[in-house]
Amino acid sequence: FLEDSSWLPEAMAGSVLHLVNSQLLYGFLALLLPMRLAGAIDGSRADRSFDQIVVTGWSPWSLHAGNWGLGLGHAFVILTVSLPFQVFAHTLGGVTVAEIVTAYLVLAIYANVIIATTLALAMGERERVVVPMSISIFCLVGFLCLFTPAGGVLAEATPLRFLARHSAAGPFLFPQLFSSSGSIMVFSWA
Repeated sequence: FLEDSSWLPEAMAGSVLHLVNSQLLYGFLALLLPMRLAGAIDGSRADRSFDQIVVTGWSPWSLHAGNWGLGLGHAFVILTVSLPFQVFAHTLGGVTVAEIVTAYLVLAIYANVIIATTLALAMGERERVVVPMSISIFCLVGFLCLFTPAGGVLAEATPLRFLARHSAAGPFLFPQLFSSSGSIMVFSWA
């Protein structure tokens, strides 16, 4: 399979690698951020250190901002670790530096959505419930957005369709996103 590269045009190899890497980054963010953040609020209650936090006089805002910063730091580490793959995709051709920067900005902004959702769910529920709930929400919506003909509102729920539409390899890997037949458009943003 790998020896026969006739299925992939040579000029598109970098674009395919860029798109696949961006999709995997979304998956890693959707899986790892909820696991890291759900214990940020519930963890201090479980190990009985919440009383010490209250005694120090920290405001809930500073505690929340610290948890948000923890999530953003974790997201930026995930994004930074994948940077060599994007540089390699740029070297192969088919993807520009502007496309890589745009993809990283979109994923960093969407990491904030994952962080906000996970922290909001963690305020009202325990870690053992929040982690699977948050992971299933983001993974299910991502799957439905890419592999089903759903459009419109669902497409706005994840950055996956944006990344696929702004990649040269998008029509090659996800032709269903570029055909108008059979898609359910709730709102047309064009």
